[in-house]
Amino acid sequence: MTGRAGNDDGADTLARVGTLATSPDAYGVWVAEGEGDIPWPRFLDTAASGGYSMIEMGPLGYLPSDPARLRDELAKRSLGLTGGYVTGLLHDRDGRAEALEELRQVAALSAAAGARFLVLLARTTRGPQGRIALAPPEWRAMVDGVKEADRIAREEFGLTTVYHPHIGLAVETRAETERLVADTGGEIALCLDVGHFVYPGDGPVGFLRRHAEVIQYLHLRDVDRAVRDDAVATNKDFWGAVFAGLFCEPGEGILDFAGLVDVLRETGFGGPAVVERSLHAQPHEVSAATAARAYRFFRGIGFGG
Repeated sequence: MTGRAGNDDGADTLARVGTLATSPDAYGVWVAEGEGDIPWPRFLDTAASGGYSMIEMGPLGYLPSDPARLRDELAKRSLGLTGGYVTGLLHDRDGRAEALEELRQVAALSAAAGARFLVLLARTTRGPQGRIALAPPEWRAMVDGVKEADRIAREEFGLTTVYHPHIGLAVETRAETERLVADTGGEIALCLDVGHFVYPGDGPVGFLRRHAEVIQYLHLRDVDRAVRDDAVATNKDFWGAVFAGLFCEPGEGILDFAGLVDVLRETGFGGPAVVERSLHAQPHEVSAATAARAYRFFRGIGFGG
């Protein structure tokens, strides 16, 4: 059994917020069987030894797909599961059907392993200059798809859907996120990824204070100012910026994490806070050490372990 790293909680006087988790994304795992990716047992081992008490599932098929085995592997390492995620073309009839089929697989495994959440992202199409924003009829269809996905996750599996605004996908900017909140009547919770939110120049702190009631899940990452500014100035593709080192060590980029923690305390945030980095093609020991440093950083500013 791999134990979690110890913390001097006896001297800990911080009022802590949320529960820190990590994910395969933090180790550069984006698909189920990526060449050179860290093997899932080692991912679980290093997540636990790095201090984390919870993980996000990552791409379907990366972790064991048998619920009993997944529960056992997590329990051996004293890890909990926050949930899984689903991405799909929710504004398109065929794309929605495919996404909802995957949703049922992800939700069934997540719920059986004790998770509470399902992270949802809606894709859009891409042109030569990047993503193509949804036309009004497509947007309305996408919102209907989000509501249907939420209904299935909630009624069939007992999970809370958290919608994840994401650069390059159907909902990426603050204005689009505000529109989604309005169009769903505030009934769909959000996963706020602070790195994706700040990339186009939007500050997450004010948004979090305004919409605290629907923000039940966080993704934590920092953004390198020089890489971001160059990407914006040269109209570089978002993933090109990621490969150029867009996401940096937490505390070394442009995120105001102190302000973030302050507003999380004010609003009583108690959900998962999943540390990500989107490292690509790094040695496994580098990814593990990076995730462990991030845990120490976020614990040091007031997040719960």
